[in-house]
Amino acid sequence: MKNSKIIMMVCAMVAVLAFEACKRVVDVESLKKSFTASVVAEQMESGNTLTVDTIFLNQTTGDNFKGELRGHINDSTEVVYDLDVADEGKELTLEWNLRECLNEYAEESSFTKTTIQKESTSDLEGTTWSYFKNEDDLTHNVISFNANIMSTNSIPIDSYGNSARLVISIFYSQSGNNVSLFFKVDGGFARFASSFGSGFLAVFDDSDVDETWSLVNMVPSRKSLYFTSDKAIKFINRLKETKQARIQVNIDDVGKKTFDFNVKGLQWDFD
Repeated sequence: MKNSKIIMMVCAMVAVLAFEACKRVVDVESLKKSFTASVVAEQMESGNTLTVDTIFLNQTTGDNFKGELRGHINDSTEVVYDLDVADEGKELTLEWNLRECLNEYAEESSFTKTTIQKESTSDLEGTTWSYFKNEDDLTHNVISFNANIMSTNSIPIDSYGNSARLVISIFYSQSGNNVSLFFKVDGGFARFASSFGSGFLAVFDDSDVDETWSLVNMVPSRKSLYFTSDKAIKFINRLKETKQARIQVNIDDVGKKTFDFNVKGLQWDFD
């Protein structure tokens, strides 16, 4: 990295994306691809290379969506963007805001907005598996593959009525499989407690409590747990053979709480 800090320029540009590949249909996968292409291009203009690790969008009301994009800049700094899709009638407005750099700090927060022509709606996603694939446009070999699912229940996290759901994100790249867990909050602030082994306990269908992942990696901000290699492969395989999963984590200032997932039907062929 050329500088010790990543310089993010505040951008107020508004543009219209054509979505030629999607013809008249604008669905969730198209929105994800637009966010990915736009954020990568924005970083490229600043002289940085952004690798997208995970991205998800959840429908709130109508054609409004909220989500999150996580990635690494120049293979070192982990960044998190908040994503927002606003229904403007015949158009959808896409906004992305750089929330945090987990290894270094941006000099300015980056906020960008664009608009696309709206032609159709898409199914609600979130509590069932959603997928995002990146492939080589010449060979069609898969470069990366991501599957996300959000818990069916939410947990109160403060006295102001704010709550959080837990998200399981599975990511494949040429370096192997990677699993991360992080919170999706509707307000307020949630992070993992540093105790409880910096991990989680799991129950798959009617099995006994599995403590395999009671000690995993945690990012410095304590907003995400992650693990790779054999632990990731074992967790993915358990999910593939399971219908219902329950995961207990320790939330800072809240305590040990359990999140429920409908994980049936996971499509994953990257062992």
